[in-house]
Amino acid sequence: MMQFLVVGSAPLSFPGGVEQQCRRLVQGLRHLGHDARYISAQDLVPSWAGGFPARRQWQGLAEAVAARTLDRAAEVVITNGPIGWGVRGRTLSVHWYHGTYAGQAAAIRPYISRLGYLKMRYFDSHLLERLAGRNKMAVADSERVAFEIQRNFGYACVPVWFPIDTDRFRPGPRHPRILRELDVPDGRSVALFVGLGRPMKGEGTVLAAAHEVGGVCWLLLGEEPPRLAKLPVNVVVRNSVSPDVMPHLLRSVDVVVMPSLYEPVGTVAAEALACGTPVIAAPSGTADLMAKFPELRRWILTDPRDAGQLAQLVREVIEAGDELRSVVREVGQVLVEPLRIDNWVRRFLEAIGLGRS
Repeated sequence: MMQFLVVGSAPLSFPGGVEQQCRRLVQGLRHLGHDARYISAQDLVPSWAGGFPARRQWQGLAEAVAARTLDRAAEVVITNGPIGWGVRGRTLSVHWYHGTYAGQAAAIRPYISRLGYLKMRYFDSHLLERLAGRNKMAVADSERVAFEIQRNFGYACVPVWFPIDTDRFRPGPRHPRILRELDVPDGRSVALFVGLGRPMKGEGTVLAAAHEVGGVCWLLLGEEPPRLAKLPVNVVVRNSVSPDVMPHLLRSVDVVVMPSLYEPVGTVAAEALACGTPVIAAPSGTADLMAKFPELRRWILTDPRDAGQLAQLVREVIEAGDELRSVVREVGQVLVEPLRIDNWVRRFLEAIGLGRS
């Protein structure tokens, strides 16, 4: 048994992709008999720091500094994202990259101020993220992120991919009641998009495609209404559903669309494939896995901003119906098998040189 400490920014209760992956890592390590715990850097920032001017802008620095108190706190320390500067393990130090702020900044440049862009690219990414992984073993949750880290920071980086909870996300019956509770009209084909309110997720492409494909109900989940005066009549907007409902929802829709402008992983798309639901995705970690299967390559967008291509692929998925769904159900199980938590954790340990621990 070894002692692992996983350090990230937000608490594991936060509904973010990074926190979800860290939660599954801790779960998998404990299942193998290791002593594993997670500490949020947010919880380490002193309460008096809340009185500082522009705290939100400098929260990342405050968390990175506060996390330094965890140096040598376990045999193996695994830090994440911009958190990790000066935080090392007694035996092994690992930094897990989930994309970069530089990549995000480039993707959403038209939606943010020049100052915000410069902060994300140079301070959050080229300073904090670079320092977080310095002189550590660097791993990433996809091949494209590993390449990005090597290109931007010069670090050798090993792709370890990402875990999927296949006990929850698996093929099963549809649940029309869930769609009715979300005010989706009965008898309509449904395209699901998750990420409304976050320009990086490609909401503009989705809304433009919804105008072109009027016979489909477009269910958009997110944090806030889109920046449009009027939505197409075939669009339903709702807040994010609970984690318990999400697997049932993914099994109940006809297609999941993910035209992200920048997407290191694409967890929702992978979870949909695990449920046997067709996915249309822009280049991303999940799309890279889809590309390994001839049956799924057709559904990868060449340009996340091309609403016409997205609309056409949605039409084709709906027209293919149960025949395509049957293919995706079969291929999806092969795709996610290495990502199953127990399989994935063993591969993670092998990647960091602890395969026999």
